Amino acid sequence: MNFLRSVKSQAKLLLEFRTDKDPMFKKSLAVGAQEGVTDHYRRYINFETFIKNLTTYGFQVAYQHEDQGLSVHGDDNPFLGRVVAIKD
Repeated sequence: MNFLRSVKSQAKLLLEFRTDKDPMFKKSLAVGAQEGVTDHYRRYINFETFIKNLTTYGFQVAYQHEDQGLSVHGDDNPFLGRVVAIKD
């Protein structure tokens, strides 16, 4: 996340990612504390920690939401985080 230090003022980040609450995290083969492999590699993000880190990198969080039901595909209903953040 160090690259976020170099992001220009007023830049916007629009992010969507699986969080560590995602059921697939528990089903995956662990390859790290927040990483797992099913049919491919995924890094699962702790939402609360990520939001705190954004603020330490000089971002104001304009929108944050973590939930299921945001991107259902077949039997997969991931626990996602969505964030809009603006650099100070």
